[in-house]
Amino acid sequence: MTFKKYKQNLHRENNKIIAYNTHIATIKGNNLILEDWEIKRIWKGKEETINTSPTTTKYINYVANELNLTIKTDLGMQSSEKEKNWSIEEEDGYYLKNY
Repeated sequence: MTFKKYKQNLHRENNKIIAYNTHIATIKGNNLILEDWEIKRIWKGKEETINTSPTTTKYINYVANELNLTIKTDLGMQSSEKEKNWSIEEEDGYYLKNY
């Protein structure tokens, strides 16, 4: 399934949300569970590894809004990442994503 916006780079395969070729989230019930992901890219002539991006955040927010889902992240994510990217509220075995 493609979405109205971001048709070239964002789509849904069953319960998986895919941005470019990366699985970024999974739909579980009324929740959008963020996946741990990591890509290598060349940025300003240097190779770097990233696991967050403004574009991915934009896509996650868009999908959650379009499908009326609550954004959460799995408890398995490292605490440093949770602290850096989310204000943490534990609920039903997941961390609630607060923007």
